[in-house]
Amino acid sequence: MSSSLAIQTFSDAQASILDFLFPGFTGMSAAVQGYLTIDLNVYVPLLCFFGLIAFGCGRICQALF
Repeated sequence: MSSSLAIQTFSDAQASILDFLFPGFTGMSAAVQGYLTIDLNVYVPLLCFFGLIAFGCGRICQALF
């Protein structure tokens, strides 16, 4: 690996929790980060935000109708 490619890694505690919940997550995310050369940590909060919006809209629509 070249030292010029800056890829953030997970700490051991984060990796063990993520691998427990989603087996193979850290290996897959490292592969995706290496292939796409983007920082996935930027997109995860956006995915969580839009997931919460979709969940909230579903619950609101269910309560209204």
